[in-house]
Amino acid sequence: MREQIRQAWDGERAPAVRAAGNNWLTLIGHDAQLRLGTDGHLWYPYRKKHGGWWPAGHPHRDVAAVLGDLLASEAD
Repeated sequence: MREQIRQAWDGERAPAVRAAGNNWLTLIGHDAQLRLGTDGHLWYPYRKKHGGWWPAGHPHRDVAAVLGDLLASEAD
C-alpha cells in the first residue's frame, strides 16, 4: 500500500500514513482515513468530524486515487 502511494506522487513527497493492520490507513496531520472494504478490493475514504469517522466520498480500487481525491476535497 505505502509503495503504491509513494509511486503515485511521482517525485513529490507522499503524505505520511499510519497503518492499522492491512486495511486502515490514517493520514498523519490530517483528519482523513482510508479503509479497505471487506471485499478486499475497494478503498473507502473517511473524515473525522465531531469525534467520529464518517464516509467522505466514493470508494475506488486504487488506494492512491482515493487518497488523492480525499486530499483534494480537503483543499476545497
